[in-house]
Amino acid sequence: MAEQNPPSGNKIFLNDGHGVFTDSGQSLGDSNTWNAALGDLSGDGDLDVFLGNAVRDRSSGKTVFVGSPDRVLFNNSLHE
Repeated sequence: MAEQNPPSGNKIFLNDGHGVFTDSGQSLGDSNTWNAALGDLSGDGDLDVFLGNAVRDRSSGKTVFVGSPDRVLFNNSLHE
């Protein structure tokens, strides 16, 4: 699970399998993330993450998807 936490980044929480989440101490990016998706985007067997970011237009109050680009973060695990 991830929690949006600007400006310090999107916090990552780990599930223990019994519905209890603990803060992993890790964060991904520092954007205004609204969506995240995990998948093996690079074909190396490791989960990568896509972050869908957005910015609220204060003049109209609408959420628009500009000014904060979406990001793909690749897991470069060394499998140690």
